[in-house]
Amino acid sequence: MQLVGAALTAVILADSAPPPVVAPVAADPAPPAAASAAVLPPGWSATGEFSYTDVTGNTSVALLASGFTLKRVRDARYELELGGLVRYGEADGAATVENYVGSARVRFAPAGAVSPYVSAGWQRDVVRGIRARFAAQAGAEANLVRAAKDRRVAVGLALLRDVESRSLPPGSPEPETVSRSRLSANLTVQLPLRDGVNFEHRMLMEPATGDFEDYFFLSRTAVRVGLTRVVALQTSFQFDRDNIPPPGVEFRDERTLSAGILLSVR
Repeated sequence: MQLVGAALTAVILADSAPPPVVAPVAADPAPPAAASAAVLPPGWSATGEFSYTDVTGNTSVALLASGFTLKRVRDARYELELGGLVRYGEADGAATVENYVGSARVRFAPAGAVSPYVSAGWQRDVVRGIRARFAAQAGAEANLVRAAKDRRVAVGLALLRDVESRSLPPGSPEPETVSRSRLSANLTVQLPLRDGVNFEHRMLMEPATGDFEDYFFLSRTAVRVGLTRVVALQTSFQFDRDNIPPPGVEFRDERTLSAGILLSVR
């Protein structure tokens, strides 16, 4: 399945013209001024994503996805990131994907050797039977590589608490609402392959502290190719696994292959 994203940057340059000649001796030309007017306030950036995939063959599959990321970097003190994603898919007329995700994250000292962070997230997945899942965590990341803005390797560990409300099949003895403490371990890799081409990989593992067989796993790999200062092409593959899904849900794994366009606003 394909995921299309988009990035837009607008910069306006204004050059002052030299003053007119008002005497036999020409006036000195005024120095050019290049003032840039950004779409967002300084320090802010935004990314919007939209994709539609329609595949017809032995099985007819349609997938619609839309998302955004809003980021704020305040000097070297902290980094704020807000995000949201909506996905809906059908196969042969039946819904196979319907989920909604929202998140907020604050990372302190992003350029330091160690960056403490706190985050909170909300998720709803109709097909998997998750009415709502709230999660909050606090931890720290070790920045192994932080040589440049587009080059980063970091590993992190956090303690997480989640609350999950589930849609259960009739007669199920399981409780509708469960709450667990989890460990959250993550790996983030961002590397430029060449000028205009960037590689990104993120891996996340969240086992329950009381039962390590109850875990969430996510792996996402993406390659981004800049076409212009405005548009980039991106191809990504994401694998999700819920090792103990809610009662009544037969599948544990979800794989998504996407290719699309990324737009950013600054």
